[in-house]
Amino acid sequence: FINNLHYEKVRENGQIRDRVVLMLVGIDEDGYRQFLGTYMKTTETEASWSEVFTDLIDRGIDPDSVKYIVSDKHRGMRKAMAKFFPGSSWQWCQTHYQRNAEAKISGKEETEKLHQHIRDVFNSPNYETARARADKLIEHYEESYPNLANSLDETIEETFTVFNLPKKHRKRLRTNNSLERFNGEIKRRTKVVRIFPNRASCLRLVTALCMEQSEEWVTGRRYVNKESLDELLEENQLQEEEKNDSDLDLQREVVLA
Repeated sequence: FINNLHYEKVRENGQIRDRVVLMLVGIDEDGYRQFLGTYMKTTETEASWSEVFTDLIDRGIDPDSVKYIVSDKHRGMRKAMAKFFPGSSWQWCQTHYQRNAEAKISGKEETEKLHQHIRDVFNSPNYETARARADKLIEHYEESYPNLANSLDETIEETFTVFNLPKKHRKRLRTNNSLERFNGEIKRRTKVVRIFPNRASCLRLVTALCMEQSEEWVTGRRYVNKESLDELLEENQLQEEEKNDSDLDLQREVVLA
């Protein structure tokens, strides 16, 4: 999954309200992207995401088939994801993470330096190098920007999930930038309307744009290479089988004990 959200202004009960639009893109086994759903909710909460995930499962999505999710750190989404897709791993979008980190520092020159430091971490060839560079970065800012250093220490690990993927997929799956760019196109179109008369009218426009984009993705080039994706899925399956075997062995040991 690649998830994203944005807010639109909607008239409700004679008042103008900000309502959240939740969008989900899936990458199928052949490596193509397609929109799985577009939803409008009152706010971004665990309950709203739970409704979205329930709808996807009711429509045929196998929870066990969801292996990887990339998004910004939407707290409601993270909690719902743990309930509905416990076997999936989550990647904090590195672009969003970098913006959050840069907001904790002042000065153009210092911000540019931090930007490059974090890019060096994210562009590491493997997890071990990224972890080592991150540790040096945290140590570098401990005295000058302790809040930044503490934040990096507590959260940067959540941006390293992508290192579990084949190297050729990491650049495209370490962020939700592709959906973010499309989000910009949606905002350009909805800006003409400014305030929607109701939720249904907003959802109709956004859904139509998503369907049009989805058709272009499905009939265009693959987003990720199918062969290496197959290898990754097979590897995940083997790991799951090994985990199940280990759980069975543990159960037997308990019974024998």
